[in-house]
Amino acid sequence: ADFMVHYGHSCLVPIDVTLIPMLYVFVDIAIDLSHFVETVKHNFPSNYRLAIAGTIQFATAMQLAKRELDGKFQEVYIPQAKPLSRGEVLGCTSPKFDGFDALIFVADGRFHLESIMIHNPQLPAFYKYDPYNKKLTEEKYDHATLHNLRQKAIADARG
Repeated sequence: ADFMVHYGHSCLVPIDVTLIPMLYVFVDIAIDLSHFVETVKHNFPSNYRLAIAGTIQFATAMQLAKRELDGKFQEVYIPQAKPLSRGEVLGCTSPKFDGFDALIFVADGRFHLESIMIHNPQLPAFYKYDPYNKKLTEEKYDHATLHNLRQKAIADARG
């Protein structure tokens, strides 16, 4: 092939290292930004340090929301795990960070959220904002059960 177009999720391989010239086409879904911003302002105290992440189709919305929320909270941070875009989380790749009161994850499912929850068990609170039904929900992950199941699988594999 002389040229490849990748339409989808993310730029996992930087274009300057591909053997074939590559064009990444990112999906961008607009959300009701004012509803998201007002929901965050209404549900979190101004002294909070907030992290915002989500799935790639909402990356633009996360950046715009950060601009509107800066100055309303002690800190608003959009983490990054390179080579992914700022705020983007995949099931296998999530940023690690610390020192925040809550993570707000913008997505309609839980799979990618669980990735960032597994990578950041030290964070005190996780929330998911679903831009389709416009609901903010508190989310939990049972890290102890995850570790017990993985240790059992390792023991079983060893025989």
